[in-house]
Amino acid sequence: MQLYQIILLSLLILIVVLFVIYLIFGYKVVKIMLTPNRERDKEHSPAVSPDKTHQQRYEQVWLKNTSHTEVSIVSFDKLKLVGYLYMNKVASNKYIIAVHGYNGYWKELSIPCKHYYEDLGYNILFIDQRAQNKSEGKYMSMGYNEKFDIIKWCNFIISSDSQAQICLFGHSMGAATVMMDCGMKSLPRNVKCAIEDCGYSSIKEQVNYIANIEKRTIPDFLLSSLSVAAKLFFHISFTKDSPTVMLNRSKTPMLFIHGGSDTYVPFKFLERNYQALTNKDVYKDKLVVQPACHGMSFIYDEKAYIEKSEYFLQKCIK
Repeated sequence: MQLYQIILLSLLILIVVLFVIYLIFGYKVVKIMLTPNRERDKEHSPAVSPDKTHQQRYEQVWLKNTSHTEVSIVSFDKLKLVGYLYMNKVASNKYIIAVHGYNGYWKELSIPCKHYYEDLGYNILFIDQRAQNKSEGKYMSMGYNEKFDIIKWCNFIISSDSQAQICLFGHSMGAATVMMDCGMKSLPRNVKCAIEDCGYSSIKEQVNYIANIEKRTIPDFLLSSLSVAAKLFFHISFTKDSPTVMLNRSKTPMLFIHGGSDTYVPFKFLERNYQALTNKDVYKDKLVVQPACHGMSFIYDEKAYIEKSEYFLQKCIK
């Protein structure tokens, strides 16, 4: 074998080895990020703000004492997904579908939802996202597959109430999911509006941001492996159907909410999401709760949160 052939072969082997390392790195990081934490006791260990001054809380008494039914659907990929339907004591065709976040808990939106139930007469459907809590699934997908689940939940409601008027209400990853849904052609006409609370603009950006938080600074060439691995091994795209792309197609009125001190889903995403809803005929509004950290805007300023969101709901759904 000639020297140049040995050099070429060595370079080829090196390239293959580096590519395998690149894929292994991406696979391991993505698997960690998409695997739900089923060990955490979400009922008794709600999220706490970074400065330890505020804690997520649930409307436990209301949730327990208000009549409700555990319901389920089957996803496009044959997973049993579980929800909790609180039908209002006064007959109503108004519904909230409450969509929790990444490694979240269905009760995390119970504070505002109690207000919508009692003040405005809404029926509330809390859901367990795929791979979380009682719902089946091995991996989360940052909204990519979850967006199809939400369509299924909408159709579940419509199947028993053809006149249903639905608001999608998402929190963190749930908010990103809701924004994606609003640009889907299959979104039922019964969905009249949506509220997104602290959602990200791009799965890819958010995944890279979280990876850098967890692993400190990761070189850009290695970060690119996350998207490649997600597509290759988990069959999800971090770039297709991003929230901002889908908002650009949306005809659904939306309220955008974000905590001004959010460092987990950066505050900059609020304006990016707001500006992405470009249809001038579609009503939109926003609320900034300046001191709030991630996912706790209604904990920091419940009054402002409820006033703004209830005004929005009354404007969009009669």
